[in-house]
Amino acid sequence: MALLNSDHLLTLAPVSDEDAHLIRAILDNPALTRRHLFAGITERHPVEWTRTRRTFGVRFGDDLFGCVELHRDDDDKGQWELSVVLGDHKRSLDGARSAIAGIFYAFDQLSADAVSFWAPLENQLIQTFAEQVGFTQLHDLKVPGGAAVRVFEMTRNAWESWSDGRLGILLNETVELRTAEGLWRGAGLGFTRLK
Repeated sequence: MALLNSDHLLTLAPVSDEDAHLIRAILDNPALTRRHLFAGITERHPVEWTRTRRTFGVRFGDDLFGCVELHRDDDDKGQWELSVVLGDHKRSLDGARSAIAGIFYAFDQLSADAVSFWAPLENQLIQTFAEQVGFTQLHDLKVPGGAAVRVFEMTRNAWESWSDGRLGILLNETVELRTAEGLWRGAGLGFTRLK
């Protein structure tokens, strides 16, 4: 399979030294804040590629406009938390495609048993995405600062069941995932390893 023109391609790649400050700027943007902490407290945003945290830069062509993060749970090594933050959207569903690529990577390369994320209760779009792709609603909780959020989880079995031919809804536009371990293209019905 030939590589597609990267000018028109959503690509996820591990954070590089050159990208780290750009990704931190996106994460520190008050307009993109996922939660509001108590006065005087700011959220720390480690941007790194380690055994317990994987930060991907999200690009459309050469434009870095967001990140996907996977963070391993300290107590349950098979549990990974997913976070997607985009400074803007280049095309419809880029956030969903970025999330699906992160979920694929967690199960395929990190051997995750489960992937979870939380979303503010008022964000109906993210909750609809969760339900459509096979996440189970676990519970609601309050994060520091007092906001109510809903926690979702997908198990490996649910991923295998859901992704078996049903990814076409979100992969109508191609996404590539590039790491030192390999190169995958998500298009149509799923992800294909290119190298």
